[in-house]
Formats: sequence, structure tokens, C-alpha cells
Amino acid sequence: MTISRAVVRIRLVIKIGSDPEKVGAVLFPIFNVISFISAFIFDIRAGMLSSLIILIYVLTHKRCMVWIYDKAFVAFYLINILSLYAYLFNGRPFVIFLNCITYNLLPMLMYGIGKSSISNEQNNPVFKALIYSNIIIVLVGFIIYFVPSLAVRVGMDSMVTAGISATGKGYRFGSYLGSLELGSICAISIPLLLMYNFKNKIVKYVTLFMFSVALLMTMQRGAWIVGIVGIFSCAIISAVLNKKGLKIIIGYSLLGIIIAAILFYFVNHYMSEGFFEHLQIRLRGLNANSMSTGRTEQAEEAMALFLEYPLGFGLGAAGNKASSYQMGVIPDGNLIRILVETGIFGMVAFLVLNIKAIVRGLRHKYYYMVVIILLFLAHSIGSNVLDFYYGSFIYWYILGFLNRTKEKYRLAECSSIFDH
Repeated sequence: MTISRAVVRIRLVIKIGSDPEKVGAVLFPIFNVISFISAFIFDIRAGMLSSLIILIYVLTHKRCMVWIYDKAFVAFYLINILSLYAYLFNGRPFVIFLNCITYNLLPMLMYGIGKSSISNEQNNPVFKALIYSNIIIVLVGFIIYFVPSLAVRVGMDSMVTAGISATGKGYRFGSYLGSLELGSICAISIPLLLMYNFKNKIVKYVTLFMFSVALLMTMQRGAWIVGIVGIFSCAIISAVLNKKGLKIIIGYSLLGIIIAAILFYFVNHYMSEGFFEHLQIRLRGLNANSMSTGRTEQAEEAMALFLEYPLGFGLGAAGNKASSYQMGVIPDGNLIRILVETGIFGMVAFLVLNIKAIVRGLRHKYYYMVVIILLFLAHSIGSNVLDFYYGSFIYWYILGFLNRTKEKYRLAECSSIFDH
């Protein structure tokens, strides 16, 4: 009897462990724990450790290697790796490229995890885990903000101290991830929330309001725009899918009015004067002229560099990683960074990947996932959102999810290759 139970348990472990989707659902919670420890306990290099976990995970789940059949992804991945040749002449220290292994190359393997998925939007365990992980990140940020003594202990600002410092730097909402990462995460969490069927609808509306407040507090203007576009896009999708267009639009409009009213109350009662002053400054700067200041010069310099080196300037050599060496050219725009660092062929492969994902998503009616990819791309025009820790993991997973190959023989072939 004991032996029989043991055999059943072993079979159960093997069955679960061999399914990358079921085990993949724990990845984002694991990234959360790593980030929490790194931010508040001791620095364990969250980005590097998470990237190594992704690599080990992909190597131990053969189905995740199905990306080897995706010509566009293979081309883009190889171009990123082979761009190291540019370090022979670009004048950048080679350590920048080495940093990009865990910063860019390993996170891109989330594509294989998404591509090996067999679930749809509604019942994908990874999306469920992702939603709850994002909720926890934001909740921790609010706890810190509303508990001044705790904020002091972890070296962050609270509702008492939040404002503009003597150096003119304003407060931006953060958690164990910074405001830049949270702006992106909150914006793309809105379509995820509206897509996911909570058993209790109240949970959906409460968390939607929570993400809206957090998004406002990050002071990320690009993320504000992306979040608002995301809400309107989801309203249109819901109206079309449910065939109750007018009722859905009215419902979303009422929900928007309620959220706006609560936000107004929140701003007037729970924001410090300095915080409110910073919010006013950011709102006044919510225009194309202000938001493009500095970025236009970056783009012009980057385009000049691309015309000089059309085959690529080397992964990491012009973007955010080079900035730490005072060599950054375009740290605030991922699309131009990809063009400059990987050249015309890298950019073409990247565009093919995304266009293919959008077309396939529309064909299979994965509208919310298509919205998220479009939001990422729009945000990446003026931000390095595709490079952000954790946020880039989401992007590559969803891109792979939309580009997945459903033919079972592909998965079988993939497994057989790595068995020999």
C-alpha cells in the first residue's frame, strides 16, 4: 500500500513537472519573491538570478525549445548575439555586452515558454499567477505609502513625506520595483484584469481601481497614456464580443466616472502638498512638446549612428546599459535602440515577430493579448519598457503565446531532438 502511494506521488510529480505551463505559473511569483528580498533584505541581483532561473527552466522543459522552429525569433536572437562583432570598433567596453546576457538575451527565452503554452486567454494559469503577482507588488507599495513608520524603515517616502525634494526631484510611487517598472506593469495589468474572469466581480473592480491609483502615482506620463488607451480598447473589445455594445460602453463610462471621482477624493485627502504639486507639474507636461523634449535629440543622434552603422552598433552599446558608462545614445526608446544596436536586419526580424503575433492573435480572437502587445510597442517609442526587469518577461511570454505553433508534432520533434 505504501509502495503504491509512493508510485502515485512520483507519477504525479513527473506529470506536473513535465508540463511547462503548469510549472510556469510559479515563475512570476518566484520573480516577486526574489525582487522583494533584493529590495528590502539584501541584494541578490534580482535581474541576474531571475534570468538564470528562466534559462534553467527552459533547458529542463524541452517543449519550451519549440522556438527553434520560429525563423523570425531565431533570426532576431542570433542577430542580437552576433552583434558583438561591433564591439571591435564601437569603442564600448565589452562588459556592456556581457551585462546584456542577463538583461536582454535570457529574458527573451520567456518567448519559448509562451510559445509552448496550450491554454487560451481565459484559463491560462500563467496569466492568473501574473495578475495576482502584480496585485501583490502594488499592495506592498500602498502599505509602505500609508504606514509612515514602515516607509522610514525601508528607506522610502510615505503619505507624510512624499513630495518634491530639495534637488527638484518629485516623489514617484514604488514598491519593491521602482516607479518606471510599475508604470508599465500597471498599464498592461488593466487588459489582463478585464480579460480574466474573477469568481467575485467585486475583486476585479477593486483591483482595477487600485491599479488606476498606482498608475497615477507613478507619475509616468507615457504609462498614463498607455493605460487610458488600454481601458478604451478593452471597452470596445467587450462591447463587440458581448454583442451588447451600448450597455458595455455605458457601463465602462460609469466605471470611469466612479474611478475618476474616487481618484479626485484620494488626491485631495491622501496626498501630501509636495506630492500634489508634483502631480500638477506632470499634468502640465502631458503634451507632445514636453514629452519629446530630450528624446528628439536622442532620436536624431541615434538615427545618425544607424546610418553610419546600418548592420548594427552592438547589443547594449547605445541603450540603457551604455548609459551607466556615460556612453548612452538612446536610453529612452526601445524601438530606436533595437534599430541602432541590431541594425536593419534585427529591426526587420523584430517587426516580423510582432506583426505575426498581432495577425495570429486577431485570427484566434485573442484580442486582449493583442492590445497588450500594442501597448508595449507604443510605450517603447519613448521608453525602455522592453528592457525593464519583470515587464520584459511579460512581453516576451505574451509574444510567444500569440506566435505559438499548435501542431503537436512540433513539440514531439523538439523533445526528440534534445533526448539524443
